[in-house]
Amino acid sequence: MCFEDFEKAYGPVPSEILWEVLQEDGVSHDSLPEQLIAESIRKKSRSMHLSPQQLRLCVQEYQGQYILKVCGCDEYLLEKYPLSQYKYIRSCIIVGRLPHLMLVSKESLYSQLPASGFVTPSYRYSSHQHL
Repeated sequence: MCFEDFEKAYGPVPSEILWEVLQEDGVSHDSLPEQLIAESIRKKSRSMHLSPQQLRLCVQEYQGQYILKVCGCDEYLLEKYPLSQYKYIRSCIIVGRLPHLMLVSKESLYSQLPASGFVTPSYRYSSHQHL
């Protein structure tokens, strides 16, 4: 979910207006990343003309499959903290810019991570043999 078009059309947004715009979309400063993901799915699903129950099921099904990524860098909003607690979001608010975020599937992100090089220490094996 990117807000780039809005910023290009209207320029930097004063921080007090920023939260008003986000709140119109159901997002407030104390919203969690998962709530923003759910709202993004709701918005995308509107064109499908789903019933309220189908929409709720759609959000429930897909919400856990995505995470928020800051556009242009390898920064993700992973934890269950209010949006306003993330450094990137706060820096956008300070300069009056809309945050540039996108949805990334967890599966695609996890597939890009290097394989874990963790090796169990040898002393760990020998302690189990004596028990």
